[in-house]
Amino acid sequence: GDGGGDGDGDDGGGLDDDAIAAAVAAARVVDVTYPEAKLGLMLKPTKNAAFPVFLQADAADGTPTAEAGVTKGWCLWKVNGADVTTGHSFKSVLLALKDAKARPLTLTWREIPAAVVAAGVREKGASASRLQAAARAAAATSEERSRLLKEEGNGYFKSGKWSLAVACYSAAIEETPTQAALYGNRAFAHLKLESYGLAIADATTALEHDPAYVKGYYRRGAAYLALSKYKKARTEFRAVCKIRPKDKDARRKLVECEKEVKREAFEAAIAVEDEPPASASIVLADIAVPDSYKGPRIDAAAGIDAAFVTALMTHFKEQGSLHRRYALQILLEAKALLAALPPLLDIETDASAAVFNVCGDTHGQYYDLLNIFDINGAPSEGNPYLFNGDFVDRGSFSVENVLVLLAWKVALPRHMHLTRGNHETKNMNKVYGFEGEVKHKFDATVMDVFTEVFQALPLCAVINRSVFVTHGGIFADDGVLLQDIRKVDRFREPPEGGLMSDLLWSDPQPFPGRAPSKRGVGMSFGPDVTKRFLDENGLQMLIRSHEVKDEGYLVEHDGRCVTVFSAPNYCDQMGNKGAFIKLGRHNGLKPAFVTFEAVPHPPIRPMAYAQNFFASLLGL
Repeated sequence: GDGGGDGDGDDGGGLDDDAIAAAVAAARVVDVTYPEAKLGLMLKPTKNAAFPVFLQADAADGTPTAEAGVTKGWCLWKVNGADVTTGHSFKSVLLALKDAKARPLTLTWREIPAAVVAAGVREKGASASRLQAAARAAAATSEERSRLLKEEGNGYFKSGKWSLAVACYSAAIEETPTQAALYGNRAFAHLKLESYGLAIADATTALEHDPAYVKGYYRRGAAYLALSKYKKARTEFRAVCKIRPKDKDARRKLVECEKEVKREAFEAAIAVEDEPPASASIVLADIAVPDSYKGPRIDAAAGIDAAFVTALMTHFKEQGSLHRRYALQILLEAKALLAALPPLLDIETDASAAVFNVCGDTHGQYYDLLNIFDINGAPSEGNPYLFNGDFVDRGSFSVENVLVLLAWKVALPRHMHLTRGNHETKNMNKVYGFEGEVKHKFDATVMDVFTEVFQALPLCAVINRSVFVTHGGIFADDGVLLQDIRKVDRFREPPEGGLMSDLLWSDPQPFPGRAPSKRGVGMSFGPDVTKRFLDENGLQMLIRSHEVKDEGYLVEHDGRCVTVFSAPNYCDQMGNKGAFIKLGRHNGLKPAFVTFEAVPHPPIRPMAYAQNFFASLLGL
């Protein structure tokens, strides 16, 4: 973000009761509820919106307690009458409010950081100096409150707590809504959260307030780049160069954008509609494997079986490489299997399997994939898996990750299921590192065959006619039936909109209806939308992935929408847990969640194989 945080450590002091009481006393009591269900993941603050804090008398001793929870220091209490989390009370807040007894107290958006959060984060280890600053903000001028909140946001930003940074910048914007830098800072945090649509919106607002604010163009250009919209990104970096003609970094990025635009135009010009796929020209018998090769070999008689995949997993764990011939054999056999499947898989669990496992994004975090199998067992007839897309990109062991998953698919086609994610696409692979990794470890032809395999992946699945599984979510329009999904042509790159795009890109939202996506692609759907789709299709639950969650999973929409994310400490910086779901065959597929922490991996940073141009823009 612009500027730095306050840089203070914990000075050993505490937030005194007078400061807490003063901050709380400054809070206005209003009868308005905040429209978002998650403060730390809010989209945009509503002017004069409020966040309700409900107190109740404890039956044991009469001391007021809160129906409350804490996530990373921000209160996620009762919102619009619905529990978000429970189990953690803000003792210091309750002491300051002890005279309130059971009356509901509602703090306005701008006063939350100053009062409730200031007191509550003390129990989560925040420095006393920051807490004192937050408490003082309640009685300060709007400009002073904005400055303090911005500094707090910068501190969260520097420590990688992007959602908290967004919340602080949002509170600062509520105080001083015309400061371009605040929108620019929030745009940068949105970029880190992969909320590219929100980053574009904030950068645009910043430029409306200050057309000379160069970071607005820069942030907007980075968001367009992340969405592979190179022409729009080029326009933004041209604007940067116009304002700062001597800025060498901006000039370099403009040159790179020009190259990408020309590349796209060239590829479009030479494209042949019925050009044979790269896989058609591959003859495995013509690819010799030298005697010096020390890795696992595919036996001509046994083929790709569980023994080979187990040996491959160990070989990759030891940082060994697979010969190109065997990599292509895995890809060709996987493509043949996947291409024969429908867009929507109908999966009936085997009687020998007590549970069915569903995993979310693994994003090239191969050593965390191995940890899943260590915790839960490798795929087998009695231990089936579905991996719900985003096998590649970001993590720099994507080749190993996806080859192992595809090899298991070939070895156990009825017990290993794979669905496509938004990162099994050309544009994402070019930006987020997979294309570069494949070309580094193999060559461009192997990358072309990977693309063919990705285009053959099914888009979704229904388990036991009850649980709908897809990477992103459901649809921009009501009335979509399973039979409509079965007709989708998936053997292509996803279009800008439509059923295929929605399945890969959409996200749930906590409030009813639909809204534009924070990502800039797809849309957001509320609990009512989820209910209608599931009810109309005779389904009980939606399982999707696509989003980092602190605990590795999140249950929402009255228990009917579950997000699962299986890449812990995503990009080596998010600090989240990973999770997978075990659906019990004998309890109506009721989900049980298994969470796990990240494990060590060799010292290769995320996106190590991405072009420096892309990695630097995305902060990696």
